[in-house]
Amino acid sequence: MKTTTINTHAELESLLDEYGNLIVAGNLVATISISVQGSIKAVGSIESGGSIKSVGSIESGGYIKAEYILSLIFEIKCEKMITSKMPFYRNYYSEMPGMEKFAEIIQEKCWDDIREALMGERDYILNLPCWHPIIRTHIENFLK
Repeated sequence: MKTTTINTHAELESLLDEYGNLIVAGNLVATISISVQGSIKAVGSIESGGSIKSVGSIESGGYIKAEYILSLIFEIKCEKMITSKMPFYRNYYSEMPGMEKFAEIIQEKCWDDIREALMGERDYILNLPCWHPIIRTHIENFLK
């Protein structure tokens, strides 16, 4: 399968169609963050050296791997999502129903320390009914 590699923002811009969509026929590998005003679609997998952000949908025929993945319309389709950081800001997580008891940890610690402090609460946090499935997947990856 063909791999499209992106190393610069100019390369990224050159691949966008007139609507701001990034569509590739094989795998997509970027050493930079990917941010588009349209959608992102790859027949194969998508990897980014930073984050992946799209105003539209993000679709992959394989996995998607990035620091974090964010579709503003919450439409992400893939076989597997692999992330290392959380999208959104600390207040988002500390103010969710059931997360109030962790607010101080979330507000005052760095992300690595938050991960360490919440590992023992992983099952409780993942089972809270407030999470959108995409956010739950981010939390699963974050608390590994």
